[in-house]
Amino acid sequence: MLRISFILLIVPCFAFLSKDKAETADEFKEWYKTNYPSLVFSTDYQGLNYQMRYNPAELRLLGAIDRKEVNNKAEIKQWYKENDTYEEFSFKITSKAGRDLFVEYSETKEEINEKTFYFVESAKYDFLLVREKDTIAPIHYQFENTYGVAPFVTIYLAFDKSPKDNGVKELIFKDQVLNNAVIPFEIEHLNNLNIPKITQL
Repeated sequence: MLRISFILLIVPCFAFLSKDKAETADEFKEWYKTNYPSLVFSTDYQGLNYQMRYNPAELRLLGAIDRKEVNNKAEIKQWYKENDTYEEFSFKITSKAGRDLFVEYSETKEEINEKTFYFVESAKYDFLLVREKDTIAPIHYQFENTYGVAPFVTIYLAFDKSPKDNGVKELIFKDQVLNNAVIPFEIEHLNNLNIPKITQL
C-alpha cells in the first residue's frame, strides 16, 4: 500500500480592498495588481513547489473586452450572465532543482511517458474542491505540456460555481506520480475577498 503524506498549508490573513462603486476595466486592473498575492497559494514538499492561483472571472472578461467581443455596459452584463458560472484555478508544479519534472522523477523512457499520460488524462480525477456543503471534481481540466523545455507543469481547472452560503474551504490535489502525497490548499479566505465586478468600460 502506498504511503500518503499530508501537508498542511497555513495561509496568512490579508486585508482586502472593497469598493461599493461601479468599476471600470482599468480600476479592476489596479485592484488585481494590489491584491494578486491574496489569490496565490504555495507550498514546498520534497524538492517540489506546488502553487495554486485563483483566477477571477473578471480576468476572462478583460480578455473579451480587449478582443472587442464586449463593447458596452449592456454587453458586460450579458457576459456575466453567460460566463460567470464557474470558478477557475491554475495549478503549477515546479522542480526546485530546475530540471524537467518527468525526467527527474523517472528512470526509464516508459516512466516518463506514463507520467506525461497521467497529467494529460488521469490527474483530473485527483483534484477536488471542498466547500462547506459538498466536495466536487473539476468540470474542466487542461494540462499545458512543455515537452521537457521547462522545469514545471501547469494545469488549468474549473469548478461549478456555488451560492455564497456554500463557500470554498480547500482545494486538494492527490499527487499520484511525483511525491505520492496529498496536497491541500486552505482557501477559505477567498470567501471574504470582495472582488469588484467590472460594470463599465
